[in-house]
Amino acid sequence: MTVPSRGMTLVEVIMVVTISTTMIFAIGISIANLYKYNAYAFAQSNQVAEARRGVTRMVRDIREMTYG
Repeated sequence: MTVPSRGMTLVEVIMVVTISTTMIFAIGISIANLYKYNAYAFAQSNQVAEARRGVTRMVRDIREMTYG
């Protein structure tokens, strides 16, 4: 008659901790890269909007000089 094993062995616990740590680390790096890329895209969008406002103002000023 064999006794059913209860719990996990040390090797199994070490493997679970290693795999969990690796997954958490990979997810953390992915989130950090996502925030970095998102910040870059936001800055780029902001620069485009500023350039658009500048060109619009310049066109308006040129039209005022021409007609005024």
